[in-house]
Amino acid sequence: MKQLLKLTLCLLLILTTAPHVAASSRLVTYDGIEYGVYYHDTVGDSAIVWMPASTFNGIANIPATITFSYSYTSNGGETYTTCELTVPVTYIREYAFQNLSSLKSVTIPNSVTSIGNGAFYGCSSLTNVTIPNSVTAISDKAFENCYSLTSVTIPNSVTSIGDEAFDGCSSLASVNFGNSVRKIGNYSFLRCSSLASATIPNSVTSIGDYAFGGCSSLTSINIPNSVTSIGSSAFSDCSSLASVNFGNSVTSIGDYAFSGCSSLTNFTIPNSVTSIGDRAFHECSSLTSVTIPNSVTSIGVAAFSYCSSLTSVTIPNSVTAISDEAFENCYSLTSVTIPNSVTSIGDEAFWDCPALSNVIIPNSVTSIGSYAFSDCSGLTSVTIPNSVTSIGVAAFSYCSSLTSVTIPNSVSTISERAFFGCQGLKSITIGKSVTSIKNGAFSYCWGLTSVKCYADIPPVSIGGMMGFTFSTFQNAVLRVPKESLRAYREAEVWKKFQNIEAIEDVVTPSDVNGDGETTIADVNIVIDCILTGEYSPSGDVNGDGEITIADINAIINVILGQ
Repeated sequence: MKQLLKLTLCLLLILTTAPHVAASSRLVTYDGIEYGVYYHDTVGDSAIVWMPASTFNGIANIPATITFSYSYTSNGGETYTTCELTVPVTYIREYAFQNLSSLKSVTIPNSVTSIGNGAFYGCSSLTNVTIPNSVTAISDKAFENCYSLTSVTIPNSVTSIGDEAFDGCSSLASVNFGNSVRKIGNYSFLRCSSLASATIPNSVTSIGDYAFGGCSSLTSINIPNSVTSIGSSAFSDCSSLASVNFGNSVTSIGDYAFSGCSSLTNFTIPNSVTSIGDRAFHECSSLTSVTIPNSVTSIGVAAFSYCSSLTSVTIPNSVTAISDEAFENCYSLTSVTIPNSVTSIGDEAFWDCPALSNVIIPNSVTSIGSYAFSDCSGLTSVTIPNSVTSIGVAAFSYCSSLTSVTIPNSVSTISERAFFGCQGLKSITIGKSVTSIKNGAFSYCWGLTSVKCYADIPPVSIGGMMGFTFSTFQNAVLRVPKESLRAYREAEVWKKFQNIEAIEDVVTPSDVNGDGETTIADVNIVIDCILTGEYSPSGDVNGDGEITIADINAIINVILGQ
């Protein structure tokens, strides 16, 4: 009866010192660590790891239960100290061991179900930790900046790894993931510069932003079929990463996902991917080739910029635009095929690709961005189709090997510095729809000997002398429509040409409509002749006395330069 009274009084003491919703009743020190004892009216008593005590010796052996005594004084003044309660340790509180440099190892019992945010943050001497199967989640910053931690095993009970959980663990060499992890959080293994291997289990569905960013020792990675998205900068600056195997469920590769992976030589993007983010493979300087599947509809800004070893790239018909800076500074890129689906080529898309020698722009393209092919010093020829309505500022500037260029009839304005510094340019053909030529368009084109302009009304100069140098005025022959000779000889800028002559073009057989160009429009005329059965001398391109598919092929060969 007396013992029962003591136990009742102990319980009353707990109830009077703590609310019914979980609240600390007292701190208990056990083996150099303080524990907060809580009471809860539905789940009962429990203890949490509170903080190291002044007697802490650097080794944290957290017990599964702790037993503590309560002292109380009866109404008669008699004091009892024999009241004992045993409670499970279920939680390590937030930042419990924060910046405790003396902590060397931790043993966490199976009674613990949760590790609080930053529980071991900054424990710079911690070398090993055992996470029990009772833990279901590793919280944010739990082991951040534990510089001496060398390995960690994530048990099968854990379903998520929190943001920055192991960020800055620079000695962490290996991670064993349990097979229940579904989410690898943002920054979770950022700056783990010693991490050489990481096997991501099939349970993972998402890899967060910067999840493995800066893991400079990581050499290969297998992304399982369960993963649907790779976060921004997920593997950025993994400078030793040489190979990546993508699972076939990945739909998006995030911005900067593999940026700075300078050892990455090749990979296969699966057909599940629909978007490649901005700078996704920026500065992958060892990458030699890449095939983009037909599932991809968008390639982000600078997605492959500074891939200095990239020699070839296949752009699928599913892509409608080549984004700004997409292949900027791809110094080794020798050829690129732009599909008919592309309608625009972005600013600086191929800027400073000096090995690029030939570019065929399809009839689907309506705009060429500023600096799109600037500094492509090896470019010897380019075909600009009639679909193009705008050529951006300095679009072909410093293409020093370009010898001739034709501005199609669809273009009305030639932008500033469009062909600035094309020192090898010898001839220019300007379409009949051009009404204005802006300043510097043809500056420093020292080699110009022929300028042919089909516009009946002389295009006006905006901001200067159209960029023509004085040597061009003196040495080049300007050819214009016969009926416009007088107008050009009196027009500002144009009258500076010393030699102005009438155009006397000889119509080639492939120029069916006689507009001075061989284009798809000529093909359409021949097709109409075939469909209607009508014979036209101009449609008989090969001169065999009939109009057939052979005439169409002859025109196409001219268009393709064959």
